[in-house]
Order: sequence, then structure tokens, then C-alpha cells
Amino acid sequence: MVICVVKSEVTSYYRSRFRASHPDDLYWQVGKTVNGKSVDAGQLQLIVDAIKIGLGLTSTDAVLDVGCGNGLLTREIAGSVRSVDGIELTPELCEVATRNCLADNIRYFQGDVLTFDVGVVYDKIYLYEVIQHFNLNAAKQLIERLLTLLPPNGKLFVGGVLDEERKWHFFDTEERRFYYFESILSPGKNIGHWCHRDVFKWLCKNSSCRVTVFQQNIELYTSHYRFDVLIEKGV
Repeated sequence: MVICVVKSEVTSYYRSRFRASHPDDLYWQVGKTVNGKSVDAGQLQLIVDAIKIGLGLTSTDAVLDVGCGNGLLTREIAGSVRSVDGIELTPELCEVATRNCLADNIRYFQGDVLTFDVGVVYDKIYLYEVIQHFNLNAAKQLIERLLTLLPPNGKLFVGGVLDEERKWHFFDTEERRFYYFESILSPGKNIGHWCHRDVFKWLCKNSSCRVTVFQQNIELYTSHYRFDVLIEKGV
């Protein structure tokens, strides 16, 4: 079974961002950009708000940030909860997180989320713009794995999902469409799996989970081609 697009391709993609002209830009490192330019702090706040509201975060929550990258979101979420653990596959990003995005209630771990286990049951879990790195089989395995780390009534927020039905809202120029067509013949060139909104209901069809799909805030720079999902574990 293929677990990710290819793990080496994912890590190579993010490693390459450290070798370019602005390696200290935390937004740019994790793809918070429009046309190659980093978005502003207001955009990050919209993402943070979506996670907080979606999960209903409280000061007593123990939270897991899956694919935490360089800790950009982790640091923001930490101020609203009891603790946050971040798990990241790419060593360089994890190193940046431990250096630049620390707080007393944050722990970072470098490794594969599918085998990650520190013996903790989390109240709530989120992953943001991460599910795109997993094909359908792997996404199913990932969701099932994360649900085992939640108690009854625990919540899982899957943010920034690439919307299959609105793919051409992103590939909205001839140049972008040509890149997409070429990427089909060149695996690894265009990292990202696009999902239909019903995929998550299908992934959870044999469980007692409740699945809700959300349209992103229209002011968010990705709202025209991404959506968010909340999975609530049953009793």
C-alpha cells in the first residue's frame, strides 16, 4: 500500500523550500502563499479561528497537531488549550518548530503519524492542508488511526481539503492548467490529492462518527478551492 504521494517526495518538496531565497519566512516554508508571496497574519488568524471554532477548543483540551510543519499554527493554537503535541514527517520543518515556535505547553515530535504513539489520548486533533499528501487508501488508514487517539465524543478537524469539484477554480489560467496536465505524467511534480466532499462520509460510513463539511470563510485566500471537515467520534 502506498502511504503518501511518496514520503520521500513530500520531504524533498519541503526541504527544497529551505534552499531558496527566503528560508526564514515561516509562512512561505509551509505554503501559505499566493502567487509565490506569503500571505499576511490576518489570513493565518482566519485559519486559527476556523480550527478553534470547529473543534470548540477550551483551556482544558489536550490537542494533537498532525503534520505541524514548522509550528506556525501550533504556536497560535497553544494559547487556547492545555497542551499541544505536534507531529511532523520532515526533519527540517520539525527543527524550525522547536527553534522558533515554542511554548511551555508545546511538544514536537519528528516522525510518521501512522506509527506515532506517545501513549496519549487527545481530546481533539486537527490537521491542516495535510490530507492532500495521502491517497485514498492512506487517507482511510490515517482517519482510522487518528480516531483511535480520541476518546468517545472526541473531535477531528481536517482543514484545507482540496475540493475536487472546484479544482478548476485553482487551475484557472492556461499556464496553471498546462502545469496540471504535465504533472499527471510526472508523479511528484504536483503534490496533492483532490477530494470530493462525500469522501469523508464514505471514510466514516462504518463508524458511529458524525461528519460535517464546511465552506471556508470567504475572506480566506483558499476558500475558492478548499473546504474543511469536522469528524465527531461517537460514544
